[in-house]
Formats: sequence, C-alpha cells, structure tokens
Amino acid sequence: MSLLSQLGVNETFFIQFIIYICMFSFLSLYVFAPYAQALEKREEKTKGTEQVAEEYRNKYNEVNSAYQNKAKEVHSRIQEIYQTIRKEAAQEYDKIVDQAKQQVASLMDSNNLAIEKEVTQATVQLKTQSQDITSEIVKKVLGK
Repeated sequence: MSLLSQLGVNETFFIQFIIYICMFSFLSLYVFAPYAQALEKREEKTKGTEQVAEEYRNKYNEVNSAYQNKAKEVHSRIQEIYQTIRKEAAQEYDKIVDQAKQQVASLMDSNNLAIEKEVTQATVQLKTQSQDITSEIVKKVLGK
C-alpha cells in the first residue's frame, strides 16, 4: 500500500471508482444506448431516403429526356408548318405581284392608246385651227 499512498491514492479512490462504475453503467444503459439506437434508426431511414432520392433522380432524368425529345419533335413540326406556310405565302405573293403587274401593263396599254388617240385628235384640231388662224391672220394683214 505504500506505493499507492505515494501515488496519492487513498480510501476515497475506491469510493470514486465505485461511483464511476455506477455512473458509467447508468449512462451506458439510459443515455448512450438509446442515443446509439436512435442514430442507427436515423441512418437506416437516411439510407432508404437516399435510395428513394436516387430513384426520383432517375425518374426525373427519364422524364426530362422524354420531354426534351418531345420538345424537339414539336419544334421540328412547327418548323415544317412554318416553312410550308412561308412557301405558300411566297407563292401567293408572287401570284398577287404578277396579277398586279398584268393589271398595270394593261392599264398602261389602255392609257397609251387613249393618249395616242388624244394626241391624234389634238393634232387634227391644231391643223384645222392653224388653218383657221392662218386665214384670219391673212385677212387682218391684208385688211379685208
């Protein structure tokens, strides 16, 4: 015992050791064991949740890729419709422009004919009037 007394161990050491064993046993049974069980349950739930999350991630990727494919199909269909309508509109435009050109050409022809006719009539009138004016000038110059 002299070695223990030199180390500073006395009668209270045994009492403290018994209290330590009692407290360790109590805490192990009523604090640490339930905490460990709760931790294990939480890990089990988390592992299941991770699997569910992975399944949802996979489903999301599948749905997203299906959506992307469908969107591409719809976009290509819209492009086809747009191109078809654009071609039809261009054809209709050309048709309307051709009709307008034909109408303008026919109007120009009819206006040119009318102008030629009026020029001819004006020329005839000027000739008759120039003869009348010439005879009037001659009468005035001759004093008749």
